[in-house]
Amino acid sequence: MNQPVGTITYKPMNITVGSYRIQTLGFAAGTSAATVPAPTIRFTACSQYRLTLINSAGTASTDTSSTTNLHLHGAHVSGDSPADDISIAVASGKQQPPPARSYVALAAAAQAAAACTSSILFIGWLRSVRYGPTKMWLPPATPAGRSFIYTYNIPCDHAGGTFFYHPHVHMQTAVQVAGGAVGALIMADQALEMTSRPASWPSMPQHVLVLLRTMVSCTWLKTFGTAPAGQFYLANGAYMPTLSIGNANKWYRLRMVHASLDSMGVLFNVQPLSGTGTGACQVQLLGRDGVLLPITPRPLTASGTVTPLLFATAATRADVAISCPCSSGTCSYSVLQGTTTVATLTVTASPSSSAPPTLTPWKPCRPYYLQDLRNLAVQARRTVSLAPDAINNLKYDPANPQFNFTIKTVQEWGITNVNAHPFHLHISPFQLVNQVPTGGPANWFALGDWQDTLASGNATNQGGIIVDLTYPSPCCFNPSIRFRTEFVGKVIVHCHILTHEDAGAMALTKSIGTGGVTAAMISTSLSFVCPP
Repeated sequence: MNQPVGTITYKPMNITVGSYRIQTLGFAAGTSAATVPAPTIRFTACSQYRLTLINSAGTASTDTSSTTNLHLHGAHVSGDSPADDISIAVASGKQQPPPARSYVALAAAAQAAAACTSSILFIGWLRSVRYGPTKMWLPPATPAGRSFIYTYNIPCDHAGGTFFYHPHVHMQTAVQVAGGAVGALIMADQALEMTSRPASWPSMPQHVLVLLRTMVSCTWLKTFGTAPAGQFYLANGAYMPTLSIGNANKWYRLRMVHASLDSMGVLFNVQPLSGTGTGACQVQLLGRDGVLLPITPRPLTASGTVTPLLFATAATRADVAISCPCSSGTCSYSVLQGTTTVATLTVTASPSSSAPPTLTPWKPCRPYYLQDLRNLAVQARRTVSLAPDAINNLKYDPANPQFNFTIKTVQEWGITNVNAHPFHLHISPFQLVNQVPTGGPANWFALGDWQDTLASGNATNQGGIIVDLTYPSPCCFNPSIRFRTEFVGKVIVHCHILTHEDAGAMALTKSIGTGGVTAAMISTSLSFVCPP
């Protein structure tokens, strides 16, 4: 069994854009300097990883406690300690948290502020709750001291994919993610999953692109100088960088992570900027949220020379195959969010530059937790209703599950208010079975797809209120999702507008039953089903 170990350190860092500087906290590999994005973590199925998180934050440079932890967003691992348990809290040894106030009092304050659906307004409320005259603070459920050794037992049937990691301490998540404490997590391609891939499928060099949206107007972080904009993106930690993809007319796999506090329905396009022989890039969607599509790839159709690249909520990941033309020298392509340049991609012409090979669609073999559930019997149905500060009208309670469900059974949950609140499920991805979001590019969503975060694709912000223009009132986007898991233990659900999550829009649930996989076990199951 593979048993690698490593250390990640939470420590002060600066984000610099020209003369503008943000003083914040982020993750570093061992004793190295903290970076944004944080170092990419790479895991392989059927392995145990022991990752020590050390908190060296010292005196916090943000309007929050420097207590932190780790969440592996989208990974199919146990939600119990010492794995992906968000109640673990690693405190800085140089700073004691402010005196605690009861959760009941905080919940009452959240209820009073429920009308603050605008992120900017909500940020102000959270800031006053944490650091008002009484120094309110929600104590962590599982104090871990200055360091904690996470142990991740990766199942032998874990599918390959693109995930990410970030802090998840309740009432600290939004500000720590906004401060840049995010990094990509790559799960190596699973050989058994690829059994059905055509022999003609080309080898694709890979690139990781982490997009972090900063919100200067939040005033959470100490800043110096003049920001380039009230909100702007960092691409792999840089403002409007130029990134070399490689040769023209060759397929590359672009693994993208979109990290944001509250984004819904954000479209990124790629289009020619300069060079000889430029034209529309070919972009084909391979998978979303760390899971290959049921039939992959799906082409994203260009309009003229503008091609969709990414359609994102606050926590979307997407894998695409991209190939861009160039007949001479170096050609440049702009990655745009709206009319704003986020990054520039370059490709280089070569003597052998010809049209890239055709990508023949194929159906991946599926492990137990990703097998098609649409025609299977449902064991239990329930509704999960999202609000700015509650799930099913209940505040987050880290000690008491809202409900339990049985392992290894098909669960169908109806999710309401997704038009204003992105729904995220820890531990297991879920399958879309009755509705798909609208507003995205053609082929981005389809019934039968798997993902771990779901929002209406056509939502928009109107005066601080997020509404969906697709479904007329009182109807809305109310999808049903299905999933099943072999893990027993904690399963967290929450709104992925992180200010909402911090205000209480999160719920602890538990998967129960005999014969399940615990945090102490590596599941050796290899029950892959290949399509006919």
